[in-house]
Amino acid sequence: MELYAQLVVNGITNGAVYGLLAAGFVLVYRASRALNFAQAGMGAVGAYVLFDVMKGSGGGTGRYLGGFALGVGAAAVLGLVTERLAIRPLRRAPALAPLIATVGVLLLLQSLIILRWGGDLRSIPNPLPKRPWRIGKLVGLDSVVVNQSAVVILVVMVVLVSLLALVVTRTRWGLTIRSISDNPDGAAGLGVPVGRVSGQAWALGAAIGAVASLLAASTTILNPYTLFLLQIKALVVGVFAGLKDLRLCLVGGPLLGVVESLAGSRIFGHQVAGLSDSVGFFALVAVLLLRAGTITETLGDTRAS
Repeated sequence: MELYAQLVVNGITNGAVYGLLAAGFVLVYRASRALNFAQAGMGAVGAYVLFDVMKGSGGGTGRYLGGFALGVGAAAVLGLVTERLAIRPLRRAPALAPLIATVGVLLLLQSLIILRWGGDLRSIPNPLPKRPWRIGKLVGLDSVVVNQSAVVILVVMVVLVSLLALVVTRTRWGLTIRSISDNPDGAAGLGVPVGRVSGQAWALGAAIGAVASLLAASTTILNPYTLFLLQIKALVVGVFAGLKDLRLCLVGGPLLGVVESLAGSRIFGHQVAGLSDSVGFFALVAVLLLRAGTITETLGDTRAS
């Protein structure tokens, strides 16, 4: 019982990263009707910027916050540049064209990371709290713990995604995003600066994804080879949210994390090698089957003309 309780706790906190990445993914889609497969790569560049800033330091708070801001800013610039150079020229192209373009950007960023920083595993010195909390004692499960840094990531996800959902639903800029999402041509005809708002959303989406990547890299290992897998997990949560409801990212991220965590444990007395890493692909197929109608309706009118 305590083992599975610990796995659930681990899954919820690990899934916070997926929820944050998915929120940026959904925001970009709503503003430009493009699936940004390069988002994990943009966040990874930001994480390596933070690595450079913190390299050789003892993990001081001021230096970490400065490097964190630089990393998020670098990702935001990459998001804006990608929208301007790779997505905007393809606005009238079939839906597959910008998707392929962002996959190309992801592979390009991965190659640049390896050329600049190499493919070795890295760790980032940081001031994040590392002492575990024995939360299981509250319900009689003494061995169930949660790491303080994992709680920080979970809180950041809840706060940022909630704020982003409020911005999209309660502000004028959010109304503009929704009008573009519903009818981009009609919004442009009414004088809405579709291109400018799309660029802003790409920059903001990349920045939000970078927050997730920087926090994850600060608590685990920095590795350029896991970008595609991380992007698939963000896609799973984004599809779970119907590519439009940011609030569902708060649920979908931790839920995927829990399923992944349980899949990595022993099933019927045996541990299946690689099953945990494959869960994202299985979950994507399952979510697409369960939400086929919603996703078809969402994607169906994006490049109809």
